[in-house]
Amino acid sequence: MTVNIDVNSIARRRGIRLGVYLGIVLGLLSALNGCTGWFENIKTGSVADLTRSDWVLSDMADVDILTDIRPTLKFANAGEASGFSGCNRYNGVMVLGDADIAVDNLSLTSLSCRMSFMEFEQAYIERLQKVSFWTLRRNSLRLNDASGVTQLRFRRMGTPVGSNI
Repeated sequence: MTVNIDVNSIARRRGIRLGVYLGIVLGLLSALNGCTGWFENIKTGSVADLTRSDWVLSDMADVDILTDIRPTLKFANAGEASGFSGCNRYNGVMVLGDADIAVDNLSLTSLSCRMSFMEFEQAYIERLQKVSFWTLRRNSLRLNDASGVTQLRFRRMGTPVGSNI
């Protein structure tokens, strides 16, 4: 039995494979280069940092939080605030600056909950409409009224409870 080995055809096949692999790698690198927005450095404490996260309530001035299902807050870039208020979902108009904030024209869904939850929800909405400025440190967002009193404190959703600094 004779084995006829064509060295040129083996080299060509390996060259084609190598070319395919190089093409795939170069294509992936090119795609990643086009996605630099995914790896954008966002300044901590900036408006962009604030709007890229969802927030969950960790503390409310003078009110005990009654449930583990906490109110949430999300800022949209288009001047909108929305979230869950303890019983219902809400949305409204938001004006957001480098340190100032105003939330107005809130509308809520009309679910009925236990009276204590509805009273808590009303207190949350009232405080949300009182806020005038915000501060953000690490994973903690504070919404303060015009006199500087923190009305609502949130932590970045997905962070452990103890990380609220």
